[in-house]
Amino acid sequence: MLSRVADNLYWISRYIERAENTARIIDVTSNLNLLPSIRKQASELWYPALEITGMHEIYPEDINHGSENAFMAFMALETSNPSSIVTSVNLARENALRVRSSLSSEVWETINKIWIELNHNRPKRINKSSILEFCEWIKNQSHLFRGAVISTMIRDDSFLFLRLGTSIERADNTARLLDVKYHLLLPKDEKVGGALDYYEWNSILRSVSGLEAYQKTVKGSIVPAKVTELLILNNDMPRSLRMCYKDILDILKILTRSKKKLALHHAIVLNNKLQKTNINEIFKNGLHEFLTFFIDENIQLSNNIQTDFFNTDIK
Repeated sequence: MLSRVADNLYWISRYIERAENTARIIDVTSNLNLLPSIRKQASELWYPALEITGMHEIYPEDINHGSENAFMAFMALETSNPSSIVTSVNLARENALRVRSSLSSEVWETINKIWIELNHNRPKRINKSSILEFCEWIKNQSHLFRGAVISTMIRDDSFLFLRLGTSIERADNTARLLDVKYHLLLPKDEKVGGALDYYEWNSILRSVSGLEAYQKTVKGSIVPAKVTELLILNNDMPRSLRMCYKDILDILKILTRSKKKLALHHAIVLNNKLQKTNINEIFKNGLHEFLTFFIDENIQLSNNIQTDFFNTDIK
């Protein structure tokens, strides 16, 4: 496979996953805003959401005086924002156009249909209800894309690079969601384990479609340590860091074919750390420190994948 084709395939799935993840962040942040708390300004709640997506550095206005509708519109609809939902979908289609012959007709049609309907489903009026409805639509379209990939693609290199991009992007998002909850969202005078803390962790679980999984595996009340364990160390939770890295490692072992081992070696080291650690050790050494370390290492793995397989500038 040509490196440019692999590059396009990898970024198709990353951009679709990124669009869904941004929709999930908007959804969970909006839900948190419904909870009784000491937060009085929209910027206090939405700045962390902008920060975990890297959008705080490019927000065009004074964040301290921004409105909730303005923040949501910037994250969802702003075409000048390189990480907005609309931009991510547009970039996914641009990459898909270049490699149509490497995609099944169903996968291409799904991506193209999302792009076409994006113009019709994009909210005409900027308000909370319209943007949240738009975000729900984006999440559903992302599910359709992954379903088309799994159901119709031959298990060749094209399929593997699509799956690799999804897992890399998903691991990054789960870590960032956890970090912003634990490090930024809980008010300084709110006790861990309090009512607000409970509902915030509930919102985080919902944002990663993990509430039912938690109820099935834990069968008890929502406890921060148990939620964290589910999203980092559970072997069966689709969005957990351990599950993502199991998929990443399996894929890289096939793709390397005894060559280009920089990314594979990095994935093995990080996967081993996830396999050997436990939740008590993570909390003892600091959850924020662990998540920051993981996010940095995941970015480095992405860079190594670029070096090994694509030989192109990092996007």
